[in-house]
Amino acid sequence: MLAKLYALLLVTSMPNGSYHALEVDGFDFLPTCELARDGRTLLFDHFNPNDSHSAYVCIKKLPTEEKQ
Repeated sequence: MLAKLYALLLVTSMPNGSYHALEVDGFDFLPTCELARDGRTLLFDHFNPNDSHSAYVCIKKLPTEEKQ
C-alpha cells in the first residue's frame, strides 16, 4: 500500500498577519497533487473571485517511522 507522500493544503492569510493551513487531501504522486491543486484553484477562483488571500499548495510530507 502506498503512503500519502504529498499533502494538498488550503493556506489562508488572516487579518492579524498569521496564516492558517488546512490539509484538504493526500496524494501518492506530486503530479496528481498538482492536478488537484489546479482544479480546485479554478473552482475556488470562479466561486470566490475577490478572495486573493487564499491559495491551494502541494507539499511533501516528512517521513514518519512506522510502529511495529
